[in-house]
Amino acid sequence: MVKKVYHIAALFLFALIGGCNPYRFTVETQHPIDCRIYSDHNGVDSHLYGFEMKPDAVLGLKSTGWTQYHLKAYLTLHGGEGFEMMLRPVVEESVIDSGYIFTFSSTNGLRIDSAGKTLEENSAFRFPKDSQVYITVYNEESFLRVTVGCDTVLRRYTKRRSSDTIVLKTLSGSELRVLDPEWIKIKFTKNSDVKAGE
Repeated sequence: MVKKVYHIAALFLFALIGGCNPYRFTVETQHPIDCRIYSDHNGVDSHLYGFEMKPDAVLGLKSTGWTQYHLKAYLTLHGGEGFEMMLRPVVEESVIDSGYIFTFSSTNGLRIDSAGKTLEENSAFRFPKDSQVYITVYNEESFLRVTVGCDTVLRRYTKRRSSDTIVLKTLSGSELRVLDPEWIKIKFTKNSDVKAGE
């Protein structure tokens, strides 16, 4: 009887560990990325090499343990008000502190906020719609750089603590497709040069 109870408990534990969590998935690119949905899980459709976010979806991207990284991805925005990208946020089971919020608005351009203060604005900038756009985020200790296509939209030093998560949020009516994201660990060489890991 004791063995039977033990076996049932073990099976239950394995089911919990190996079970499918609808709020978590992994993008299996060359450098895999763990994803966590913070909104309704039906708002994100995932596949092996990326995901698609429906309007008002919130999703975190993470590569465990790599707070210094170079992220590269292809984004396609469709319709609506645009999207937000949060860099250096504090997250647990929800977004506790948004960090730097990049708002790519269809009507107001680009705005970068932190702790309720606007750091930079570019009302003329528009994130291209319905076309695949290559973006990069370079995050190294106090330095942060973000490019959208050929445009560097942020290049600054900051005292804000780095984190191993980036959060994306689609705004009203917008859909965002993220394809082939690569979260690359930054390698430091002996000569103090920095390069993206291979």
